[in-house]
Amino acid sequence: MEKNIKINVNLIQVMGEVKEKSEFEYIGTLNEKDGKVYIRYVDNGEKNLIKVDKNEISVKKGLNKLMFNTNKEYITAYDTPMGKMELRIVTNELSVFENRIYIDYDLCNGQELMAKNKFELKYKEM
Repeated sequence: MEKNIKINVNLIQVMGEVKEKSEFEYIGTLNEKDGKVYIRYVDNGEKNLIKVDKNEISVKKGLNKLMFNTNKEYITAYDTPMGKMELRIVTNELSVFENRIYIDYDLCNGQELMAKNKFELKYKEM
C-alpha cells in the first residue's frame, strides 16, 4: 500500500577544507514490497527513488544511481554538468531504523578522495 510521506533530508559534504551543510524537505510516497522499502520524491523536476533492501541502499536520481553497502565498494558512472565521471563509493556506515536512513560514505575518483558525505533521510506519514 502506498503512503504519502513528508521527507526531510540533511546532507553534509566535506571537500578538502570546505564543509557544506544542506537541508531539504519533500513530499513523496513510500511503498513496501517483498521486504524492500521504496521511497519516491521529485527534486527540481527530477525523479528520485531510494530502495532499501536489507544491508544495501540504492539511490536513483534521474539517470544517476548510487549504491551503498558497508561490505562492498561500488563503481558508477555519474553524470555531472562537466560530463560523465567514474566514481567509487565507499560506505563507512549505513543504518536504517524505523523512519530514518543514515549513510556515511566517501566519493572517490580512482584512488583520490573527492568528498566525505553524511546523508540522513527522515520521513513521516502525512
